[in-house]
Amino acid sequence: MKLLIDFEQSFDANKFELCQTLLAANANTKFQNKQHKTPIDIAQSQPSINAELVNILKNQAVNNELKSAIMDHKPVDVMREILSRRADIKAITNANQDTFLHLLLLNKNATPDLLRTFVNEYHADIHAMNLNGHRSIETLIVSDYDDQSMESLADELFKLKQFTTDSFYNERLKLNLLAFADQQNKANSKDLI
Repeated sequence: MKLLIDFEQSFDANKFELCQTLLAANANTKFQNKQHKTPIDIAQSQPSINAELVNILKNQAVNNELKSAIMDHKPVDVMREILSRRADIKAITNANQDTFLHLLLLNKNATPDLLRTFVNEYHADIHAMNLNGHRSIETLIVSDYDDQSMESLADELFKLKQFTTDSFYNERLKLNLLAFADQQNKANSKDLI
């Protein structure tokens, strides 16, 4: 109930970030208020103000499906099918503000092919930062992949056209990747960098 009230207030105030935060915290978008209205009903009641919020709510079901597919380690063809239904690859997936790319790397089901699919076909942002200031490369470093998987994923990230020499330094953390890997006690990552 509290989340629905927060949703109503976010629509009234047109606060996109609050709405996205509530969705990342798995707020129930199907819950009805006393007038039997769901968050999407409320948002649609003022389309000129809430057009973007309506879009966010409509995409939430397919975004939840993508999140489940990542958590359940579904194959690349399943992920492609979900993404083709307009899942928002850049959406925030949890309270830590991880994107789907962060989530993919954290759940240790990334493959070079899946990484390429997310970034090259669906435009996942490799520079998006979570609350910890981690981009996809830092997320890979802190994840516990075996050496062979770590090497193939790091190689794939380094090959991406979005990964430039600037990507070796994290402005928010004020660390280069080598110092970050050292700080995290990740010797295998240091060797790759």
